[in-house]
Amino acid sequence: MATIKVLVVGAGGGGKAGQVIEMGGGGGGECNYQASVSVTPGDNITVTIGEGAVGTDGGNSSFGAISATGGKKSPTSGASGGASGDAHTGGTGGDVPGTRTGGGGGGGDNANGGNWQSVTDPVGGVGGVGTDYSATFGTTVGASGLFGGGGGGGCWKNGATSSGGAGGLGGGGRGAADNGNAVAGTANTGGGGGGGTYENTSGGKAGGSGVVIVRYATADFGNCIGGTKSVIGSETMHVFTSSGTFNVVGKTLGGLFLHNLI
Repeated sequence: MATIKVLVVGAGGGGKAGQVIEMGGGGGGECNYQASVSVTPGDNITVTIGEGAVGTDGGNSSFGAISATGGKKSPTSGASGGASGDAHTGGTGGDVPGTRTGGGGGGGDNANGGNWQSVTDPVGGVGGVGTDYSATFGTTVGASGLFGGGGGGGCWKNGATSSGGAGGLGGGGRGAADNGNAVAGTANTGGGGGGGTYENTSGGKAGGSGVVIVRYATADFGNCIGGTKSVIGSETMHVFTSSGTFNVVGKTLGGLFLHNLI
């Protein structure tokens, strides 16, 4: 019985806006990494990819029994950011009536979201930082190998300059300001969507969809099927950006499946 490495990432939560007090960024999706998962040739493992949307929690992703929870939307009432799928909290927002208001950043998979800054030129809370898996899966997946960043909080100031909070590393979207729209979480990173602002009619943006990545030593398997497949040195990687099935194929020896000889 051979083993594979598996990363499952839930979708990011969506930013929500349209009212003064609904400006928080969405939380990043949970990242569930398993360094050694035993599989058997002939296994057909169901893969589910969570989807992100505006103003809703991110969908859960799964690889068989291995699951990752989607990030939370920014709260319906209050300016705080949404929590990440693994419960890192969103930052605190606030409102100074008639002058300025800002949302907190969404929680990231690896850190809490930042609080809004009520200063002369206010700034929405930054999204929490996601988790870096570039050493295991490389930089061609996720946001240069990072996943689950929180969305930035939106921000508004009456008649003056404000800035949306930056999205967290790992695909989090920037929050809106009175001079710019929010940004959605990056697809297939689980990044949270940016929060909107009081006077920005585009509102908050969707969280980024999730992803499932499988990687293994090429010599240990036959022609396994599922997702987008690539060979990297002595290893093979499958990237699932939509739901599907991972078909485990054993290596052969003289035309016979090796596991049948053991």
